[in-house]
Amino acid sequence: IYEGAMSSNKVKENYANATATGIRTVSTVNPTVSKLMLVDAQTGMVVARGTGNVENVTNGALPGYYILVIDDGKTREMRKFVKK
Repeated sequence: IYEGAMSSNKVKENYANATATGIRTVSTVNPTVSKLMLVDAQTGMVVARGTGNVENVTNGALPGYYILVIDDGKTREMRKFVKK
């Protein structure tokens, strides 16, 4: 997690680095404690914030490539998210 806005090139770089790790399911998110943030992978703009289930921040997103940030109060992780 970075303080402030990231440049689009930095978001693309982070996304490219994460691509090599493969795509994992988001079903392991703990809906009772997880804070969620959906970031557009192209622009670095925050698209949505919410808590609980992943669908709370992804349902309204347009088709595209995103970074899903999950904070469960103990750890933060970034996951690739593709909306078709």
